[in-house]
This record gives sequence, C-alpha cells and structure tokens, in this order.
Amino acid sequence: LGADFNESHFRHVALYNEEENWIEMRLVSLIAQRVRIDALDLEVGFAEGESIRTEISTKFTPAGVNRELMAAGMKVLDQWTDDGGDFLLSLAGVNP
Repeated sequence: LGADFNESHFRHVALYNEEENWIEMRLVSLIAQRVRIDALDLEVGFAEGESIRTEISTKFTPAGVNRELMAAGMKVLDQWTDDGGDFLLSLAGVNP
C-alpha cells in the first residue's frame, strides 16, 4: 500500500484474551509518530504507547464448534484430534 511504517518504531505484542478465548496480536508505537499510507491517501498519527490490533487468532473448543455448527443448521459427522488433543478436525454436514 506504499506505507512508510518504520518497523523499529513499533513493538509486537501478543495477548491472550481468556474471556473471548483468542489471542490478539498488536503493534505498540514506541514513539509519537505519523505514518503515511499512499494507496489510501491517508496519514495516521500514533501516540507513544498507542497500539493497533493487527490480528485475532480465535481458539475453539469441540463443544464450541458443535454449538456453532448447530446454530448454522449443521451437525458434526466425525471429529479427529492429535495425540495431545491440541488440534481438532471436524467433518460437518447439513442437519436434516
């Protein structure tokens, strides 16, 4: 986008939000600064310590996946997990 972000003027921070069950990625400005984004014809100011959220990585539980699929009119046909139980793959189909 033709931005002039100086990466050394930001610090990457990852925070776990237990209530939402997700990880938020943020960039925190280390100094007061202005960043120009040419493609948007936009200039953005940052105060020292101000952050911008750059990503949300949502974590799901098997029960949560089942609830969301049911709410969408679907059902779990099968589920597989790794040996440690850290990753889940769900096969879903339309609930008749």
